[in-house]
Amino acid sequence: MICLFLYGRGDYMKIKELLENMADFMAAGLIKDIEVGPGPACGMRYPSFPEIQGWAFPGIGEFQYYGKNLQKDFKVAAAEVGHPEWEMPGEDAGEYNDSPESIKFFKTNGTYLTEEGKLFLTWYSDKLIVHADLILDKANLIFLVCKVKLAAKVRTAGFDNFQVVAPWQASIGGTFI
Repeated sequence: MICLFLYGRGDYMKIKELLENMADFMAAGLIKDIEVGPGPACGMRYPSFPEIQGWAFPGIGEFQYYGKNLQKDFKVAAAEVGHPEWEMPGEDAGEYNDSPESIKFFKTNGTYLTEEGKLFLTWYSDKLIVHADLILDKANLIFLVCKVKLAAKVRTAGFDNFQVVAPWQASIGGTFI
């Protein structure tokens, strides 16, 4: 299996060149599966964290929504439901290794339970799904001529699945409400 991470046009061209260079291996059936990474380290992961910073149980991960366009898009989504004043969680959502109870957004009866919190989580999850779909669509175009299986990885820490709040899953776009 080969793991590829598509980020931008430059990566797209590099992978296309890689495909051209590996065509003989694929034609011979030596490469059967290609895993396409919709995020860093070749997969979206629960919790969301940069590998170099590390993660410690029960850290909540962190929402990845820093772009100006994403902020504008959320404001549009909030306005569409009649609340143009709603903002993204910001510091209320915590940092990578915060525990759920230590922050306003995920604590018991936290912001995530409000209409504003539910809108944000739904919007965020939808944005990550759209992102992964775009990455897989690009990969499909590249590998359409090959007889290989495409895969994408969503990794999870796999704990505390019986909790009402699963912030480490929410920070990568999982739904739990």
